[in-house]
Amino acid sequence: MIVFDHQIFCRQPYGGISRYFVETIRELLRLYPDMPFRVLAPLYINSYLERLPSAVVVGRKLIRGRRRALANLKQELNRWLASLHWRWQPGDVLHETYYRLSCIADPRQTPVVLTMFDMINELFPDQHPDFAERHAAKQAAVQRAAQIICISENTRQDLLRILPVDPKRVSVIHLGFDAGQFTSQPTGPSQIGSPYLLFVSNRAGYKNFAALLRAYAARPGLRDHFKLVCMGGEATTPAELGELARLGLEQNQVLFLRGDDALLANLYHHAAALVYPSCYEGFGIPPLEAMACDCPVICSNTSSLPEVVGEAGEYFDPQDTDALTTAIENVVGSPTRSAELRRLGRLNLQRFSWTQCAQQHMEVYRQYGRS
Repeated sequence: MIVFDHQIFCRQPYGGISRYFVETIRELLRLYPDMPFRVLAPLYINSYLERLPSAVVVGRKLIRGRRRALANLKQELNRWLASLHWRWQPGDVLHETYYRLSCIADPRQTPVVLTMFDMINELFPDQHPDFAERHAAKQAAVQRAAQIICISENTRQDLLRILPVDPKRVSVIHLGFDAGQFTSQPTGPSQIGSPYLLFVSNRAGYKNFAALLRAYAARPGLRDHFKLVCMGGEATTPAELGELARLGLEQNQVLFLRGDDALLANLYHHAAALVYPSCYEGFGIPPLEAMACDCPVICSNTSSLPEVVGEAGEYFDPQDTDALTTAIENVVGSPTRSAELRRLGRLNLQRFSWTQCAQQHMEVYRQYGRS
């Protein structure tokens, strides 16, 4: 039996990590119907788990009103309950879904698999007030894992460079991607109306939104003919509004939106381009989402992005504002280049599937499982 622990499912109502685990488990269930899989999450808040058969999930979803009251207790309570269940019915392999100092299983008796998403905490410690706590948990999880799955080759190289790990214990499995999540959404007319550039992410720190603002403001040809639409992240801060004023940008030129997948798909479909200036990504899903919606991708040439985006991107150095501006102009000023990026994007998406992701996970489980 392959068991996935509770950690991420009692942390995230939604989110990329929990989505990855649920989509992988769904595909494993489809491909290997005779293999038992279980998610051990006694008290969870994650909505994606509802996509799995009830027999697979051991636990109950907390109703919204109780989540905050149990916020400080649910991690320890989940660990205690999960540990009790494990002693009663242990699995052959435990896949830890996040990083923690201790484990519900004894790694000397049960092989533990861990997924490493990125090394952002270690590469940008000044942006994480709880760096020491996070790093200690990640280091402990790495040390006890029989096998560590990295979601990109770039993450694997970062891990090997930063933490003492035997390379034989580290493999790479790219995330899957379901283009239908966006192509199934009704396109409809543009929510914005005017031509616009699209930024999708939170805006703080290494996501490098400040560089995009400077690049956008630097060329009248961009700011006079395109709006800048920002999707996701927290509410605008006084510092951001002050930066808009300093750069001479009107608030109606830069729009800050939040919403569901339907809105996001609409924004991708009608954008002149997605601009993704992040300084570091463990994988980078938004460029693939843009490709699924025939949106040209302009992105940084750093970390995992060239590995994931391949030939389907217009690249720039995220530390060079002029290079960023030039890359945007190369795409939005050329219908030929935009069309070429759309074509290459459709081809690039074929490299990423949940079927392949699940099959590669099963190869890991079979290597370490006892049955």
